[in-house]
Amino acid sequence: MTPCDFGGKRAILLRDQEVDDFGQYRGIGEFASCARRRRTRAAVFGDDFDRGAAAALYDTLIRFIRQGLRVILVVGLVIAAAAFFIGPSAAAVRSRRTVTSGIDWVRTRGEHAGVRTGPVGEWTGAHKTILRVGAVALVALIFVFWGQPTVAVVIWLVVLLLVLLGLIELIGGRSGGTAPAANP
Repeated sequence: MTPCDFGGKRAILLRDQEVDDFGQYRGIGEFASCARRRRTRAAVFGDDFDRGAAAALYDTLIRFIRQGLRVILVVGLVIAAAAFFIGPSAAAVRSRRTVTSGIDWVRTRGEHAGVRTGPVGEWTGAHKTILRVGAVALVALIFVFWGQPTVAVVIWLVVLLLVLLGLIELIGGRSGGTAPAANP
């Protein structure tokens, strides 16, 4: 019997004469080609194969795979949340109304304090759809061309997008175009 390390698990391999024709050994099917890998490794690297270097390489690869999977998970959750809030469900409509009323409250407080957006606000109000699409496209391009995006990068990009969309709504004025009633 010969010991073989594979993926941090220890298996006992049968000698070559006890291995069947397909390279599998009796008992543990998931370590089927371990003996063949040992012979190939010895032929390529010789007897001075550094197991520490192989373990470091394996750990590095696994770390990048895990990081990539985490980013994909967060991006998927962001897309699912966006799809929920865009949808027609009662909770989504209520959430959109709450956000809209909050932005209207801030805008009204600013107008009563004398803050006016002027022609910039009028232009922003007339081009809200284009500006929204541009904001989403900008954040998507930043994400796509980021070297190695992490979960933190995805979260910051989502926050940036929400701030941009909030500013577009705040500066763009009311969707209905009605001005607030004057308070005497």
